[in-house]
Amino acid sequence: MPRNRFICRWNDCKKFFTSVETLFEHLTDDHVGRRATNNLCLTCCWNDCGATAAKRDHLTSHLKVHLPFKPHICLKCRKPFKRPQDLKKHEKTHTIEHQGTFMGTKG
Repeated sequence: MPRNRFICRWNDCKKFFTSVETLFEHLTDDHVGRRATNNLCLTCCWNDCGATAAKRDHLTSHLKVHLPFKPHICLKCRKPFKRPQDLKKHEKTHTIEHQGTFMGTKG
C-alpha cells in the first residue's frame, strides 16, 4: 500500500484516506461519534481491539495507539509524539539539569 494511503480498520469500514489526520477525524466523527448526535461508541472496534473507555476523550486518545499519528513535535529536535504528556516528558531531556544528571555530574 502506498505511504500516502491510510485505511480505516474499524469493523468493516475499509475507507481510504490520504493522511493520517483525516483518518483520525473520520474515526472520531463517524465511528466514536458524540453523545449530542446520539451515535457515541465507547468501544474500540479497530481490528477487533475491544478496548473500552468511560469517556469519549479517553477512547479518542486510545485510537492513536493504532495509528502512525504523532502531532506533538519537539521544537528542539523535531521528534514527534502521540500524546502531549509524552512530549512534555521528552522536553525535559533537553534541559541542562537533566543532561547534568544523565552525565553523572550531579548527585
